[in-house]
Amino acid sequence: MSTVDYPATVARCFAGTRDSVPQARAWLGRTLAKQGVTRSVGDDAALVLSELATNAATHTRSAGPFGSYTVRVDLTQDRLVISVEDAGGPHHPHITTPDDLPDPLTESGRGLAMVALYATRWWTTGNSNGRTITAELATS
Repeated sequence: MSTVDYPATVARCFAGTRDSVPQARAWLGRTLAKQGVTRSVGDDAALVLSELATNAATHTRSAGPFGSYTVRVDLTQDRLVISVEDAGGPHHPHITTPDDLPDPLTESGRGLAMVALYATRWWTTGNSNGRTITAELATS
């Protein structure tokens, strides 16, 4: 386990494709392991990042072979903040309800609800020209 000088901040840009999501998740896992973050917190963070990165690579102007999104990780002794900055889009991110889904068995539409379950809080900033979705997780 590494010792960390807090706060620690790292960021990396990824291609705006769904294929980049596993790459982002693996990068996060390596980064958090180097910082000495517990596996449990790392697993929760990987799930949160998967949802945020998938949204960026699917529902925003970042999607596509020439688009990109940036993942930023801010770590302090008691919290981990994951931010995904994308190129924005016409739809504002929101948690869907069962009534919003055309089919209750659909595989999409639940990502931000999952983020809300794992994060102590989450929020968005920006607009249709560029947006950042941020989730905060407790590390202790």
